[in-house]
Amino acid sequence: MLSRLGGVTFIFAFALVGGYLVSWKMSGQTAAVVAANQNAISAAQKSYELGAMKAHQSILIGRSAQTEAEWNRAAHLWQEAIQLMQEVPPKTPEYTLAQQKIAEYQSHLIYAKDAQLKASAFRLGTNQATEAFTKSQTAKTEADWQAAVSLWQSALKLMQAVPKYSAHYPQARHKISEYEANVRHAQKEVQKAGAFRMAVKAATEASALVQSAKTAGEWNLVANLWGKAIELMKSVPPGNENYITAMEKVWEYQGKLKYAKQKSADLQAASTANKDSDSDFSKIYIPAKVQNEALSKGQVYLEELFSAMADGLDLDDMESPSVIKPGVYMIRYRLNAADGDEKWPETVAVFFDNLANPLGHQVIVP
Repeated sequence: MLSRLGGVTFIFAFALVGGYLVSWKMSGQTAAVVAANQNAISAAQKSYELGAMKAHQSILIGRSAQTEAEWNRAAHLWQEAIQLMQEVPPKTPEYTLAQQKIAEYQSHLIYAKDAQLKASAFRLGTNQATEAFTKSQTAKTEADWQAAVSLWQSALKLMQAVPKYSAHYPQARHKISEYEANVRHAQKEVQKAGAFRMAVKAATEASALVQSAKTAGEWNLVANLWGKAIELMKSVPPGNENYITAMEKVWEYQGKLKYAKQKSADLQAASTANKDSDSDFSKIYIPAKVQNEALSKGQVYLEELFSAMADGLDLDDMESPSVIKPGVYMIRYRLNAADGDEKWPETVAVFFDNLANPLGHQVIVP
């Protein structure tokens, strides 16, 4: 009996000890989790507070910043503040607010970087101008001068970006006028350096048009192209590698220009002569029978025509015959037709054939 009781007692005691051990183990695990959570919360809070401190420092610098170095420092602090806010882990009290701060700080960072660029504009513009000046001193080809133009334009744009609060602002205003003049000069040099190429292009166009030119206007266009080519060749600067060739081409193109002008003038004169011939056609190509008989036949025709319409028909004036088209001729008659006690004027055109026979008439309303 005692042995049984002793066994039960032992089991019970072991169970108590085992339960205590399990409880002790679970309590240890819980404590570890709680400690980890506390550490995470503490780290999140620390990261958030440090990020906020960096942001505050950047704001203070930005309030008075003017130099490139000051804005660079402000931008660097905004970057650090953003990074610290991004380190705040989810499921911590500071996480939601940290995400809001990240968006806010990013807009401040953009502003600081823009201000940094403006503050550095004078320095960068001066550097670009130095490079542009060096390029201009050695430029010979069209491509060289085009590169110089681009550099001067870049320097000009940077000087225009210098803010009013900058200590370099007055000097930048002066540089703007200087760089604008340099841009114009470099652009003219581009044209000079490219004059030979453009002259050859104009000459090529003129040569192509010569193959099909027929009218005075077309030959005049040819002449204009040769003239353009000549002026461009003349503008090739002495230092250019094509200068000697350009001067030779001037003499060549002048001969072609003279020929084109002469062709245009000859065709223009021929066209004018043809117009004069057309205006005299009615006098030259009218058959003798029409010239001698049409006038009187037309008068008889009108008297017979209008006698049924009005009395007292008078012919005040008659024109000489003119040609309408080959085989058809016309005479205008000015007449007064009686209308009661009054007379009313009419102009009537009578048409005739080669034998001076009337073909018809037409009343011309004034």
